[in-house]
Amino acid sequence: MRATGHASWFASGAALAAVATAMLVVPRHAAADACSPAAVVVGDDGLVRTIEAELRARGVAVPGDGGATDVTCAVHAEVTPEVDHRIRVAITDADGRTVERLTSDPETAATAIESWARRDLTDPLLVGHAGSPPPRAAAAVTAALPPPPRTRRIDVGAALDGGASDDGAVWAGLRGRACAMVGDVCVGALVRYGRDTEVAGDSEALDNGRDALDLTVVVELPIDRDRWSWAPTIGLGQTSLTAVRDIVDEEETEQASSLHVFAGMAAGVRVHGAWRARVDLGLAWSPFSQARLGENDGVDRQLAALPHARGWLGLGLAYEGL
Repeated sequence: MRATGHASWFASGAALAAVATAMLVVPRHAAADACSPAAVVVGDDGLVRTIEAELRARGVAVPGDGGATDVTCAVHAEVTPEVDHRIRVAITDADGRTVERLTSDPETAATAIESWARRDLTDPLLVGHAGSPPPRAAAAVTAALPPPPRTRRIDVGAALDGGASDDGAVWAGLRGRACAMVGDVCVGALVRYGRDTEVAGDSEALDNGRDALDLTVVVELPIDRDRWSWAPTIGLGQTSLTAVRDIVDEEETEQASSLHVFAGMAAGVRVHGAWRARVDLGLAWSPFSQARLGENDGVDRQLAALPHARGWLGLGLAYEGL
């Protein structure tokens, strides 16, 4: 009788343990099964639209599908275009786990997001890993990882320029620039051609025209923020100037050159792929330039020469690529 009593107690205990285990396990899997695949994608507008369309085609719900997207189950993904045409995808699931991926195209980015949105595929792989850090710790470790190094690239562009000089003249011109990444800076050259409009300043007073050609070695520090970029710039170069005055049956010409230092700031916005619209503001200072050229002997007048300071504003396009 005593042995039978012990067996009864053991049977009752086993039954209670089975019921408790079922109460703990079944709701978890029921909740997981109740969560249909869903994703909330934010970031670059063009990429978001493309990736959302790809996710819909794969049966992953996204906001705006006509039904309510369960954000408690949805993964959140931020997509950012990189300068080397890749896409950075930062994914956070409903449990707080976070991962970053660099993908080659929107389809691959959608695949990465889908793999985290389908809990029926990911949850079984995560069960039983007792050594894994808790979700908050995993997110903190992921956030602490440094970003991948900047991919080496080239940056070329062209623009129309307008400006003014310290002798009151107004200039118009165009420029071209090119640089290559060396570490975090872009090292290259800037070529600018400018022509005095002769509507004001020394050129109008002395009745002569001027052309100036700048060749400058520049160093830029690109700062990228999603679609926007900034680039403080410094440089050193030389300006070659030609001053011309038309007189009866002949042309009076004088030439000069001088070193200059350059400082500027550029702002750009991504318009398509690696193309950016770019605005440049710069100042060239020629401390050793001559303000006048030619002889002032009472017969011939001097010509307006190279100003000490010239400020420029440029508007153009830039291409950033490998």
